[in-house]
Amino acid sequence: MKPGDQVIMHSCFEALKKQNKDKVWTVNSKPWESHGSEVVMLDGYKDGFATKFLRVVSTASANFKRGDLVRLDNGASGIVERASKKHFWADINLGQQTKRISWDSLTLDTNLQGAANPVLATS
Repeated sequence: MKPGDQVIMHSCFEALKKQNKDKVWTVNSKPWESHGSEVVMLDGYKDGFATKFLRVVSTASANFKRGDLVRLDNGASGIVERASKKHFWADINLGQQTKRISWDSLTLDTNLQGAANPVLATS
C-alpha cells in the first residue's frame, strides 16, 4: 500500500459505520508499524488505520462497464453485464450463471491482468 492508493475499509467495526460503508479513501502516507500492526494515514481520517482492514480499489475495477471481459482467479471468465461504481459491485455473466461480485470481497490482481482482460482475485 502506498500514498495515492484508493482503498475501502472491510472486515472491521469502522467498515460497518454508515459514514464509512462503501466510502473510497485515499492513502496519504507510507505504511508504518503501530502497536504491532501495519498502519497508514487516510485522507480525512483522524488516526492511522490498519492496512489489514483496507482493500485497494483499482481504477480499472471501479470503472467496469457493460461488455468488459474479466477473468476470475479460479479460471472462469465472463463478461460484465452491469456494474455500480457507487456501490462497488459488478454482475458477471459466466455463461451458465450470472454472479454479482462485490469489491469488498475482491481485489484486482494487477500482476496477472492484461489491458483488456483484468483478473479478479477473490480474497
